[in-house]
Amino acid sequence: FEGNTFYKRGFPQHQKTGSIYSVMNRRYLIVYLLLLLFLRVDVVFGVEKTPARKVEDAVTVIKEMMATPEKGIPEGVLSRCYGIGIFPGVIKAGFVIGGRYGEGVILKHDPRTQRWSGPAFFTITGGSIGWQIGAQSVDLILVFMTEEGIDGVLKSKFTLGADASIAGGPVGRRAGAELDATLTAAVLSYSRTKGLFIGLSLEGAVIKEDKKDNQNYYSRGDITVRTIFDMERDHLPQEAKGLVDILSSFSR
Repeated sequence: FEGNTFYKRGFPQHQKTGSIYSVMNRRYLIVYLLLLLFLRVDVVFGVEKTPARKVEDAVTVIKEMMATPEKGIPEGVLSRCYGIGIFPGVIKAGFVIGGRYGEGVILKHDPRTQRWSGPAFFTITGGSIGWQIGAQSVDLILVFMTEEGIDGVLKSKFTLGADASIAGGPVGRRAGAELDATLTAAVLSYSRTKGLFIGLSLEGAVIKEDKKDNQNYYSRGDITVRTIFDMERDHLPQEAKGLVDILSSFSR
C-alpha cells in the first residue's frame, strides 16, 4: 500500500472512512431520537416532574413491587441492606449502540437500628455497544448490601460493576432461607419492565447526584447527600416521611 496503490485499487480511503462514520452516525441518531421520544416527552408537553413528584413515584414503585409477596423483595434483604435506590421509569433504548437515563432517589439504611434516611436525588445514565434493539421503560430498584457501596454514591459519580459488583436480587418469601448463599454482590437489582428490549445490562451505568433537585427539594443551596443522609425524620418534607415509613414497614 505504498504511494497511491491503495487508491488505484478502487478503495478511496476517505470514502471508506466516511462510510463507516456515516453508519455510526445514523445509529447514534436513532438512539438519540428513541431516548428523546421516550425520555423527554414530559418536558415536551410541559409536565416536567418536580422533586416532590419523583418521591411520590418512588413510593408508588416500592408499594407495587412489594404488593405481591411471591415476587417482591424479601424483607430479609431490606432489613440487612445499607441503602436503596428507586428509579421509576428508567428509559433504555438502542440500535446496536444503546443508552439509558433515569431519575430517582437513594436512601441510606442502618441495619442495626433499622433507621432510614431521607431521600437524596440522583440520575442514572449509561451506554453500551452490542446486539440490542428497541426501547424500554424500567422501574428500577437498587439495593446496596455493603456499607462501602452506599458510601460510594457520595462520590462525584458511582459506576455499577466498576465501583461495586451488581447482580439480580432474590425475590419472594421463599428466598429468605437462601439469603446467605445469594447475597454476595455489593448491589442487588430489581426491575419491572414496560416495552421490548434485547440485550440489557446495568454494568457500567453511572449514578450521579442531582444537585439541583436536592437543593430545590430541601430549600438549601448548600445541601449535600451526606447532610440528607444524616437528617432527622422530623425535618423531612411530607412526601419523604411517607417514603421512609413505607420502607420501615418492609424492613422490620
